[in-house]
Order: sequence, then C-alpha cells, then structure tokens
Amino acid sequence: YFFAALIVYKKQVLLVYAPEYESGGTMFPACCRRIIIGLICGQITLIGYMILRAGFYEPLSLIPLPFITYKMIATFDRLYYAPSTQLSLDRAMQLDKCSMVKIQFDEDLYRQPVLQATSVTPLPYRITAESRLSPTSSLGMLNRESDTSKLEI
Repeated sequence: YFFAALIVYKKQVLLVYAPEYESGGTMFPACCRRIIIGLICGQITLIGYMILRAGFYEPLSLIPLPFITYKMIATFDRLYYAPSTQLSLDRAMQLDKCSMVKIQFDEDLYRQPVLQATSVTPLPYRITAESRLSPTSSLGMLNRESDTSKLEI
C-alpha cells in the first residue's frame, strides 16, 4: 500500500500540483545568511560548552571556525546573491512569449554546413575488369554476378 501511495503522490507532486507563486530565488540570500549566522551561534555555543567542561585544546582548535564561517557569508554573497539579482531564465521566457515582437527562428542558423549537405550515394569502390571476371575481388570478398552486373563503369 505505501509503495503504491509513494508512486501516486510523487507523480501528483511532480506533474499535477503547480505552485501558485514563484519567488525566483529572492529569499535565498536572506535564508542562507540566517542559516550561516545560526551555524556561527552553534559553533560559539560549542566552544563555550567545551570551556565549561574544562577542555583546553578543543576550544583553542575551534576558535577559528566561527571566523571562517563568517567569511563564507561574503563568499556566498559573491557567488549567489549577485547573480540572483538578475533576471531568471523562466521569467525571461515568459517575457519573450508575451512580447509584441515576434522573432522568426531559423533552424539552419546554427547548423554546421556539413550537416546541411544533401545525402549522396556512394560510388563503387575498386571495381575493375578483372574483379568482374573472378569470383573474388582484390579485397578478398566474394562478388556475385548479380551485384556486379548492376554496376556500370
């Protein structure tokens, strides 16, 4: 029963239910910053707990950890926040579909010239007069009379 329910609900979530709104990632920087600040608070709490338990080397080894984690906030801002302020691809597609300008797309615009060539029929390979007469060709393959009679030199 649970396996069948898993399949049904997974399909419904993926294909049937559509979210009513999409933030486009505008909440990500705030959530990421708050999670990292919570992580720093947890690390400071761990250092304090180690000091209370009369640890000496453990708190000393953990002191750089909150500073390294705080440095990650700047890294995440540079890697994720700056790109997320620009237009998302989904929103750009919606704007293109609703725009007044209709651009005709040429399918052969980015196609390589080799792929645009028409199909060619191959020419016979190494057909000589002696290969017509002998049952084996110079390549060691059998020639049938019906196949060689179709070829014209």
